[in-house]
Amino acid sequence: MTNQTTNSEPTWSVAIIDDAFAKPDRESVESALSDFCDSVNENGNSDALDKATGFDFLDPALVDDGNIAALFDHRSDLSSAREDLNSLFSEFDNRRNALSLIKTGISKFPDVSVTEFRDIVHFKTSEDRFRVVFLDFRLKGANESVEIAKQLYTNHRAFIVLMSDQPDATGNRETEFREQVGLLQGFFKYVPKEELVDPDAVYRTMTFVPENPMVCHAIHDLIDGLEQTLAGDGNQVSGRAVVGFMDTVRNLPLQDYALLCELTLADEGHPLGDYIRRLFGSHLVEQVFTTDSVAKSLKALDALRFTEFLPLAGEPSDSLKELYAASLVEPITNPWGEHPWENETAEGEVDAEG
Repeated sequence: MTNQTTNSEPTWSVAIIDDAFAKPDRESVESALSDFCDSVNENGNSDALDKATGFDFLDPALVDDGNIAALFDHRSDLSSAREDLNSLFSEFDNRRNALSLIKTGISKFPDVSVTEFRDIVHFKTSEDRFRVVFLDFRLKGANESVEIAKQLYTNHRAFIVLMSDQPDATGNRETEFREQVGLLQGFFKYVPKEELVDPDAVYRTMTFVPENPMVCHAIHDLIDGLEQTLAGDGNQVSGRAVVGFMDTVRNLPLQDYALLCELTLADEGHPLGDYIRRLFGSHLVEQVFTTDSVAKSLKALDALRFTEFLPLAGEPSDSLKELYAASLVEPITNPWGEHPWENETAEGEVDAEG
């Protein structure tokens, strides 16, 4: 792995995960391989290639990943085939050059360090925690980018920039990727590599990431806590009402939290966490009680009388007491204390005397 640091104590740890950091393989040159082999045969370069790499490249059907890697390693030694080699590795060179430009754009951001990874195995060797990860959409191996994104979500709470030079990462595939991984809206962004080669575009993308990492961590932890609570012993939530509720809260982008906190609640001083509890709770109740089966049953209850049970023979049940208590009072789940904003000045800065 390679690190690039602009400060001795970087505050932005960024990773780029792309298989172009590895040596090229047969798949990466497939479109130009037959023409290359034909040219080797016509120009009489097979002996030079065989001497340098141990393979003559006369038959494209016999070329394997190791042959391509060896050819790439000895590229500078094969001046007689330079033009053919440039054509063979043209697409791979373009991918490498694009990554170099992306790194340049990242490095414009202050206090940043950049780490390169070529695949999931390489990535797992790192003990670093990353705030932003530029992830290639089509890594080698089935669903490899999905598996890496899941690790990034679980272990790093990182902002993921999904990038690709392939057209199938757009539209529905982008949404499908986010849902497969379970990423929250606003913590994930797709940008084509053709845009990211502009350093200014990379810089703008980095500005989407909250400067305070706790913003990401707190919201991720809330949504994960809700999902774990509602799923119980299962791996994922089930039931139309609960699934619908989780889909809604997962699709809340960061700007919606900002809207609630800084515009809706700022003047009245209502803590965001308490407000979210009420807001999310209302939506979950609505999801449950508006299903057809529940709504019809409630309508049927409207018409019933229970006079045959009067007079009551005993005290109300503990269940009824619990229901009434929940509707009349709020449980204290956190210790009493000042509002977290109590010591902030009008300008939003913490008061030194507080």
